[in-house]
Parts: sequence; structure tokens; C-alpha cells
Amino acid sequence: MKFYITITCIFFNFISPVCAQINVEFPYSRLVFQRNILGKGEVLVSGYSEMTADIIQARLLPFAVATGRATDWVNCYKSKVDPPQNFSVVLQATQGWYNLQVRVIKDAVIVADTTILRVGIGEVFLIAGQSNAQGQMLKESRGSSDPYGRVGVFASYDEYMDSPSFNAQPMFNDINIYPVGMTSWCWAELGDKIAKRLNVPVFFLNAAWSGTDSESWAVSIDSSGTHDQNRKYIPYGFLHRSIQFYRNVLGLRAVLWHQGEADSFRNNLNASGVPIDYFGNMQKVIAASKEQAGSQLAWVISQASLTYGIKDSLIIAAQRRLAIELPGVFAGPYTDTLTDARLDGVHFTNEFNKKGLSRLADAWNQALDSTFFQSAVPMLPNFGKHAFVLDNGKVLAPSGFASKGRASGKKSFAFITDTSGNYYASPLLLCGIKPRPSNNQLKYGVLSEITNSRITKQVILNNKVTASNNVIYSRESIVLNPGFVAESPTTFTAEIGGCY
Repeated sequence: MKFYITITCIFFNFISPVCAQINVEFPYSRLVFQRNILGKGEVLVSGYSEMTADIIQARLLPFAVATGRATDWVNCYKSKVDPPQNFSVVLQATQGWYNLQVRVIKDAVIVADTTILRVGIGEVFLIAGQSNAQGQMLKESRGSSDPYGRVGVFASYDEYMDSPSFNAQPMFNDINIYPVGMTSWCWAELGDKIAKRLNVPVFFLNAAWSGTDSESWAVSIDSSGTHDQNRKYIPYGFLHRSIQFYRNVLGLRAVLWHQGEADSFRNNLNASGVPIDYFGNMQKVIAASKEQAGSQLAWVISQASLTYGIKDSLIIAAQRRLAIELPGVFAGPYTDTLTDARLDGVHFTNEFNKKGLSRLADAWNQALDSTFFQSAVPMLPNFGKHAFVLDNGKVLAPSGFASKGRASGKKSFAFITDTSGNYYASPLLLCGIKPRPSNNQLKYGVLSEITNSRITKQVILNNKVTASNNVIYSRESIVLNPGFVAESPTTFTAEIGGCY
């Protein structure tokens, strides 16, 4: 019996910085990740280098002098020895607005670097309710005036929500707020106030839908995962999908709820003339969202019922009761007193110097006080999942997860989903048996053994390699147990590598 263990070493010459390339594919510019209760947070960094690196490092630097605290350089994990090298790291930092820097070091020399501008650790809010939350055109809403551009949204409108948007933009006055928000409404002004008061970036998602009463939100829960011709998932489906897409990718501080005018307009009766149970309906909606996002997901309930000069004390009482009786639910602004802030009797406006939207932003800012931020437990992003790329290019998700494929053709990360459809941003590790296309007769051993060890760092061999076969195993550790046989004439190659 005779076999060979071949170890091949390849030496690379110094690569000129002019030719060197490093690509950061996550995070995208202007993303904001939810900070924790202590004002700290995490940023996932994922990318690839087109050159050989001894070390790849990343750090966060404040975008401006007063917008954060710089981190030290942190070594990234490299999943391959030869280029292209995928790399990833989770940076820990204090709240702030940062530039992300990544550099490549070879032979103790920095040979490449790149910067992603404007990455934040701050506050992420999900808006829900009806038109005074969704927004309306031609009300002279104001865009963000934050001097550092720290108030942002995904600038897309998508009722179908087949996939998440990551078109992060500063919050201009006429912008759409993914998924279905219209204009900046009062939210840009609110974001400016929070950013200035807390010195953090602020990000908004908007799942509100015009004209909806509390019952329509409650009854659409059961069909929230569908999108048929009857559109039965509206309106709760917008909230449901927003949580699916972003709860684990960005994190969430709270749902900001403004709704009640539709119930008041209908005299607390549904389409069948049956009295609407506002408290019961909202209790179901809040419970459904907490079941999906986590039991501590915070809600802030505005006290709103005013329509055409008429207030509804029953709705206001139910809204206040929600904040008193349900855990993690906070009282929002009481807006029925802003009677002169509207032209049409319902919707706030800044027209004709009414300053209605500005006053609504003030009211929200007062409701989101220091007690709220000290008490509302944030839902933090979850960066603990990794996916793998096999030899055929297929993305293999961890057990219990499904791959959504490479994210927009990216090489270093993908989105994966759990059994509930919740999305995770996942760095890609390149793993598997490395092919040798020059040898058409190459065999890869017993398929079951390779499949079982494909995404591990060690392979243990006790099989027989029959005569006249050429076999390659690639791992970081290769153990030859008693019983392993390589018959003559056979070439057996052990490649020490692992994920690459």
C-alpha cells in the first residue's frame, strides 16, 4: 500500500496599491443599526479582497468631530488563503454617526483601503396607523435639516413587498418612506429633534395605510403572509413584512402608532353596524407583532380621534388603557387638542403657516422623552448567522434557515430566512471541496462523508480509496483513522485549508 500527502505552498509577490482592490458589500451607506439601552451597538462588516492579505482590518471613525467615538482597528475573519478573500467582522461601538474604514495589510504594509461613508448606531422606528401616520402629498411637509444628514429612510414605495429595500437616503420633504409612507410628513422634523437631543442617527420605516380603522388591522393579521388578488393582508401585512425584513438586520426601537380617526368617523361601528372594540382590536395587533419580533417590542400609541371638529372619548379612553394595561406599550401624544393645525378637518398641514406638521412633530418629541428611552427595550440586530458557498456557487444556509441567494449579486454576504420568514444579513464563507478541472479523472471520495463534513473545519477519514483513483480532501484538519486505505496505484492529496 502506498499513498502520498502533497502540500503545496504558493508565494505571492508584493502587490502595488494601484492594482489592489478591496470591496465592502455590507453595510450600505446610511444604514442605521439600533443601539442598546446603554447606548452601544454593533455593525456587521462583510466584503472581499481581490488580493492576498496577511491581515484585513476595520474600524469606525466619527463622521464629524462630535458624532461618535472612534473604535480601534479590529482584525477581520478571512475565509480563504488565496484571493478573492471573503472577510467579515462585527464591530462594537458607542452610538453615533460614522465612516467605516477597511484596510488590507501585506508584509506589514497597508496596500489597500476603502471607506464607506455614513454608517450609524442609533434609533430605528417603525411607523403604523392611518393617513396621519402614512402622510399625504401637498401638505408642505419639511425635510430633515440635520447638519450631518443623520435622519434617513429607504426611499422606496412598494405595496407588494416581495423583497426588502436598502435604498437608504437622507429624508427629503417629498420622499417616499419604505414600504408605503408618503412624504416626510412630521417624521423628518421629529428625527431632527431626536438626533439633536440624543446625538444619534435616526431611521424610519412607514407601514401606515390611509383610511384604516382598528378592526381592519386586527382582521388582516391572519392573512398577513399572503398577497392575493383581494389583497387581504392590507394593512397588517405592511407591518408584518417590515418586521420580517428589518427586525434582525437593523433592529427596532418601537412601533409609532397614530390611528383612531377612522373609528371615530364611523361612530365606532364596523361595516356591519357592529360596535368596534378598539382596545380588543389593538390588543390583537400588538400581540401579533410581539409574537413575531419579540415579546418586548415597544409600542407608542398616540391619542387621536379628532375628525371634523368631533372628538371621541371612547377611543381616547381605549388608547390610554392600552398604555396602562399592556406591557411595553407607552402613551404617545394627545393630538386632538391640535384643532387649528388642519385645513380639511382631519389631516395635519404646514400650509398657510398652520405649522400643523411641525406641531405634530413637537408632540411626538415630547412623548418620546427620556423615560421612554430608558424604559423601552430595543430589539437589536442579530448578526450571529453565517451562510456558506459551495463549489457550485450555491448558497447553503445553516440548519433551520433558508437561503435567499446572494444579495443582489454580492460575493461576500447573502440574506437568509428562518422558518418564520425573518431576514438575516449573513456573511458568506467559501467552503467545500476545491475542484481540479485540469484532471478529468478526479474523484471526490464517498459522497455521504464529504456532504456531512462540507461546512466543518475537520474531516475524519476511515474509508477505502480504491486503485486507479485520484482523490482530494480539503479541510483545516484532516485525520486519518485506522481503517483508512489508499490502494496502489493511488494518489491521495490532503489540502489543509477549510473554508476558503
